[in-house]
Amino acid sequence: MMNLKKRNGYLVYSEWLKNACKDANKYFALFMSKDNVCAYILFNIDNNIGTIELVKVAKEYQ
Repeated sequence: MMNLKKRNGYLVYSEWLKNACKDANKYFALFMSKDNVCAYILFNIDNNIGTIELVKVAKEYQ
């Protein structure tokens, strides 16, 4: 994980999310606390098959 941070590999997830917002087959399920996103699931649906792509949970909710 340290090498990934050194090479800015974590930026891959930001781009993944940005690109997902442009795709009509991709959806987000959010868990909110007040105005904060505490967790999300990115998934897609293609030919009536759902696939989870990415899950993120804030540390305080893990």
